[in-house]
Amino acid sequence: MAYYREKHTYIVVMGATGTGKSTFIRNCSNQDVKASRELESCTAEIQEVVFMHNSSVVHLIDTPGFDDSSRYDADVLADVADWLAETYHKNMLLNGIVYLHSINGTRMSGTDNRNLTMFKNLCGENAYQGVVLATTGWPENGVGDHEYREHQLMTKPEYWGTMCQNGSQVLRLMNTRLSALSLVDYIQSLDKKTVLKIQEQMVDQKLALPQTAAGGALDAELAKQMKEFSASMARIEKRLEQAISDRDYGMRKVYLDRIAEMDAMMSKVNEDRRILRDNDRPVRLSERIGRRVGRTAERLFVRMGL
Repeated sequence: MAYYREKHTYIVVMGATGTGKSTFIRNCSNQDVKASRELESCTAEIQEVVFMHNSSVVHLIDTPGFDDSSRYDADVLADVADWLAETYHKNMLLNGIVYLHSINGTRMSGTDNRNLTMFKNLCGENAYQGVVLATTGWPENGVGDHEYREHQLMTKPEYWGTMCQNGSQVLRLMNTRLSALSLVDYIQSLDKKTVLKIQEQMVDQKLALPQTAAGGALDAELAKQMKEFSASMARIEKRLEQAISDRDYGMRKVYLDRIAEMDAMMSKVNEDRRILRDNDRPVRLSERIGRRVGRTAERLFVRMGL
């Protein structure tokens, strides 16, 4: 099939790990896309799945979440930003952006808030009309508290309220091919192209990643985490001193183990910030491609123990 002669539909799929991104793509395309059943993400790198629908070549772009157990958030952001910059530079404009969120959570977790904050800063308000906010995990019989949670998401400004006011559409996504393709149908019915804020900033304004809204938001989040971890470490160290003074060897071990855990978390945040700082200058398209290839190869070597 000569894809270059066909009409193309480009849809980016985002959301936290476990919200059903791979399941949605598999239902749309009838292609085998591994779904995440545990905390470990199955989308380590950006994946593109292509299929025909409504006489259009549909490209679904599966992205890792900003909670990937095997990746640094700065690394995920760099990969997503580079892919978006590359496609925008080639005039491959997006038709829509799908953000998936599980309706089963009783409240927005820290992971949910982090993914949503990054998503908003990647898109920018001018792109909200091309955004579909899709909720997953709806029960087959009865909705219980789910409708209340949906209403909270749609109305609270800190969640989806501002996006809905600026044209984003909220849809319920069921685990069926019909529901999945109905979402694609909606995006195709918009018949418009969407340019994200991160694309304008990196390509048109030639900003380095840390200078973009998304890069700044991530740096602020990492700084907040480091401040919280440092405060927690100070409290634990004080309790450890008291346990040593009291010769409470049981609690001494508990606090030492906790300090080791906190130290590992602080090291991860420091590495995240280093990765973000390493993207401190605008780069040409060819360099972006080379950098993405290099990062992918490095992760493969780590997995293989080389």
